[in-house]
Amino acid sequence: MKKLAIAVLLILACLCCACAVQTSMEGRASKAELGEERPVEIEAAGFRYIEEDDGIRIMDYIGRIAEVDIPEEVDGLPVKVMGNDAFYEDAEGNIHMLENTWEDAHVTIPAELGGLSVRVIDEDAFYQKTNMVSVELPESLWKIESGAFYRCDALETVKIPKNVEEIGESPFYRCSSLTEIIVDVDNPYYAAVDGVLYDKNIELLLEYPEAKKDSSYAIPDTVKEIAGDAFGYHCYYLRDVHIPVSVEKFPDYDIFHAAASDGITVYVEAGSAAEAYAKKFEIDYISK
Repeated sequence: MKKLAIAVLLILACLCCACAVQTSMEGRASKAELGEERPVEIEAAGFRYIEEDDGIRIMDYIGRIAEVDIPEEVDGLPVKVMGNDAFYEDAEGNIHMLENTWEDAHVTIPAELGGLSVRVIDEDAFYQKTNMVSVELPESLWKIESGAFYRCDALETVKIPKNVEEIGESPFYRCSSLTEIIVDVDNPYYAAVDGVLYDKNIELLLEYPEAKKDSSYAIPDTVKEIAGDAFGYHCYYLRDVHIPVSVEKFPDYDIFHAAASDGITVYVEAGSAAEAYAKKFEIDYISK
């Protein structure tokens, strides 16, 4: 009897599991029936993008292909092409790069793709496009997401068009050649002062170009807040920053920790929020 009871319990347990799996599958099926589908990515004019209700979101820049001669073999080994790179693998399994076929030193983002307006540059859309020296943004653009141009090492200048309403955190982080950020004077949301990106009221410091060639920088006395990573990954020339008493809000970490290889000294007002910030994170400072 005891063995029979155990067998019955095992059968009931299996039935319960089957019901649970069936219920789960039905739940997944119902989501598909609701039309929750992944947006279709389109490739055209050197861009990978998706269509949204109000326009185009650029997901990735895939460049213009240069005319190059890629050999079929090297030392009797077949040459392979992956994306825009040609390489071959030797007998020891080592990869040898032959040619990078990106030709993207000067990139112009069109105002339209597929008949729809380009509205958003997605996060990491231009990630590590290391040959890009300049990029022209269209006036149709209204949003640049965080890190959109992350590690574009050759990018020197960029102009924010007049219709951009939203810029994510550090869109030009680790752009080690960036000397200047320009903002269209008619933009009602953002402004640039001496090549540094601010909100329109010059109250929020958003991004200091990492290759700006000044050794000293004085933050305007209208500024109330410094955004996270505003001074980037490595400001090659910057050695001291003068922070006015008006600045009261800082990120909860040392924003200068990697800004310069020799360190940065901040000049602050005695008793100010900037002085307290410098003390908290052991930043070199001088009180005035």
